[in-house]
Amino acid sequence: MLKLRSSLLLMAALTAAVAVSATQDKSDKKDGSYVLPKYNGPKKRIAVAQMSIDNRSRDAWEGWLKTYKSERNINTADDVGLHMTEMLTTALIDTKRFVVLERGEGVNDVRSEIKLTQELGNQQTQVKAGNVLGAQIIVRAAVTEFQAHSKRRGGGFSIGPVKLGGDNDEAKLVLDVRFIDASTLQVLDSVTADGTSKSSAAIVGLNVGSFSGAAGGSDADPVEKATRDALTKAVIKIVERMQSVPWEAKVAKINDDGVIILNRGENDGLKVGDSLKLYKAGEIITDPDSGEKSRDQDTYIGEVTITWVGPKLSRCTLSGGKPDPKVQYIVRYTDKQS
Repeated sequence: MLKLRSSLLLMAALTAAVAVSATQDKSDKKDGSYVLPKYNGPKKRIAVAQMSIDNRSRDAWEGWLKTYKSERNINTADDVGLHMTEMLTTALIDTKRFVVLERGEGVNDVRSEIKLTQELGNQQTQVKAGNVLGAQIIVRAAVTEFQAHSKRRGGGFSIGPVKLGGDNDEAKLVLDVRFIDASTLQVLDSVTADGTSKSSAAIVGLNVGSFSGAAGGSDADPVEKATRDALTKAVIKIVERMQSVPWEAKVAKINDDGVIILNRGENDGLKVGDSLKLYKAGEIITDPDSGEKSRDQDTYIGEVTITWVGPKLSRCTLSGGKPDPKVQYIVRYTDKQS
């Protein structure tokens, strides 16, 4: 049982998207390319956790890396996972439908910067704690299987700064992708993205990234193809699973003239003229047996229309429904509106 009703909504939406995935996969072009579903709404906030390497595939990765020269201290399977996380993050940003939040190594960098500027910086320029944006969903991917049957013939290629050498007759990479409710850490859904060197999935208008060919290697190298194929399929499934998850914001302030100020703005993809649905959040109910907290049904108030957009805030007016909205009321946008 989820702690908040919004978590139930997310789970239902992600589960329902399975059927969408099955039908949309059939619309792929014959050349293996895929057209992302149309979306004109604001950007949903997701966090991408650092990709992990499952123990079942770790030995294969470690053995592979020992065979070849690496650069920039990239010597372990975890190092490869970090760079694959960066590739996935960049690809999700390029879909133009997400605000992707750092939840990997960058968080430690920010902590160090906050500590340093608090000790040595000045009040005007120091990085302050408490400004980290919250995500709706955390995307956590893990490499659960890696196979490379190599026939080395010289040359090599790179995984970002990782240099790998030789050619392979075939390769396989499997990613397990979990969707986690950021407010409860409840795992809402899990999908698998299988990448093989014999497949050629691609997203129209989107470059998922490359291991970048070096002397003797190319984009056609089996390990290169398998990884790119798995990441491409992961992006497709993330987009499809998130398609039915409502975008949300909150009422931050209400002016005396009735203008409503939201805590989202241009950075989240809001535009003047956007229409959103306003809700009063349901009461938080505590289970007398388990102590778990759940939110009762939300109450629909009416529709609001965006009249002004700033980088982090926006203004809107209530165009219909019950009067007297309050701070902390919720506004939602769903893909069905696009």
